[in-house]
Amino acid sequence: MATDTAMMEMQPSPTDTAAVEREVSQVRDQWIAAAERDDAAAVAALYTDDAVFDAPDLATPVTGRQAIQDHFARNFPMAANLEIQSTGFEASGDLAYDYGEYSQRITPPKGKPIEERGRYLVVLRRGDAGGWKIEKHLAFPLSPPPATTAARR
Repeated sequence: MATDTAMMEMQPSPTDTAAVEREVSQVRDQWIAAAERDDAAAVAALYTDDAVFDAPDLATPVTGRQAIQDHFARNFPMAANLEIQSTGFEASGDLAYDYGEYSQRITPPKGKPIEERGRYLVVLRRGDAGGWKIEKHLAFPLSPPPATTAARR
């Protein structure tokens, strides 16, 4: 009997998936609102200190909150009309992922506007204070990217 109790104590507590999904949805909504204001600092605050952002047009992944902020600060002014639709969500313990589709208009300097569609995958980690932060963010454009680096959301 003591062994059964010890085994039960070792089992992780079940994740309240609906509550986590609401919290992650709030992070997504904050991300969208800050991106539409071109507020790279507010977006970067939603990432862990050692977060990674990656997209096919990047030579190397962007690593760390400050580098992510710098990346978006350069790219947000070219992007507008962001729409994000989550199509998949899972959570287990202190990890969650959000997957979906995005669209945006990109207007490169001295270029014509381009309508971009793509998919994204975001992995979030619950911090010690209980809030969710983005740990990994991957963007997969489905339409041709512009000639210059685009604001991958």
